[in-house]
Amino acid sequence: MVSSTNKDRKRVAMISYSFYYNDDRIRRHVSNLVESGYDVDMISLRYKKGNENQDTEHVRFFYPMERSYGQSQIKMIMAYIIFCMRCSWIMLRAHLFQHRLSLVHVNNMPNFLVFSALPLRLFGTRVLLDVHDAVPENYQEKFHGPLLKILTPLLFWEERLSMWFSDYVICTEHTKFGRLLQNGLKKRKGAVVMNAADPAMWDRKTVGISQKRDSSYRMVYHGTLARRLGLDIAILAVKELVPVIPDIRFDIIGDGDQRTELIQMTADLGLQDHVFFSDGFVSVTELPALLKDADVAIVPAKDSIAFKYNLSCKLLDYVVFDIPCIASDVPTHTYYFSNDQMRFFSAGDIESLKYHIQYLYEHPEERVRLVQKAREFLELHDYNSECNIYKNVVRCLVDRKWDELRAISDSCKI
Repeated sequence: MVSSTNKDRKRVAMISYSFYYNDDRIRRHVSNLVESGYDVDMISLRYKKGNENQDTEHVRFFYPMERSYGQSQIKMIMAYIIFCMRCSWIMLRAHLFQHRLSLVHVNNMPNFLVFSALPLRLFGTRVLLDVHDAVPENYQEKFHGPLLKILTPLLFWEERLSMWFSDYVICTEHTKFGRLLQNGLKKRKGAVVMNAADPAMWDRKTVGISQKRDSSYRMVYHGTLARRLGLDIAILAVKELVPVIPDIRFDIIGDGDQRTELIQMTADLGLQDHVFFSDGFVSVTELPALLKDADVAIVPAKDSIAFKYNLSCKLLDYVVFDIPCIASDVPTHTYYFSNDQMRFFSAGDIESLKYHIQYLYEHPEERVRLVQKAREFLELHDYNSECNIYKNVVRCLVDRKWDELRAISDSCKI
């Protein structure tokens, strides 16, 4: 921790239309900012009343609104706009009457949240856009109908305009960075900061390794519950494997639009003794204890346009925590990992997924080998290196070190 009084520390606003409660990337950014000597105004959605993080010496929390699942296209866009306006007011009020904001870090979706910083730009505050998801592709996957034909080109324009407005752009994958360059991002204005998992949080020595309460073959998944993520495929595979692996268990930890549907599906298939759901999202600080005795992790994302550029951050958590993975063969999974590092099944293919689940059940030595090989990924994408890229980007933006910022961009390989 940098030793300094709050009065001497510069302040950064962090905006995210997500839940700070379970968003590891956001929490990591906030931690890095505090360690680098900044105070933070964290503006995000309220998940559940009573789960809000409390203010600390260097972080203030603001919750302008709650998120509702299952919204129509129009209602979701309106929610984005309302959130954007409330963020703008919170930041302007803080900037004028409390403490000057040196930087606004905006995490998409949507990209146009950067315009909440428009009033502050007039005072010289810098804006950083963090592209977690490729918005046009995600909307093409999530929504359908005549409105989408009009909305898709507008979303590419929205992305391009948001990148132009921002002083700098970071994103989570090299594949996505290449796509952003195609849509007008200038190479000197962007870099990749991957979702590397913090080895300290996922240290088994810290978490402890408990013996399982039973001899079940335990599979896990954590994160958002949505159709594009293929949890229905995994549940169907479990149904067909019960006669072969009677003690199979699948723990689904998370929340999302498809939660109710998946719970009903589990009941309809009679899998209540094999498929279990957490009570919504779980704080990232509690996840290691819930995953520590898993035999296998499943990342069954469907082969959709939404996963053309997005790498599931769950994979990185499992690699750091030494859990062997079975993942769908979507482009970003196979871009970063090899067949030696995890088992790939044909996306959407129940038979293919069943084969790999059963194979790892019957060959525990293969699970050990996969864990050992997957660690090679960490040598290429070290947590500390990714954090240092982010810290240097922030420092250069706040201190107007444009030559150093261009050097960071030049060092980013795609």
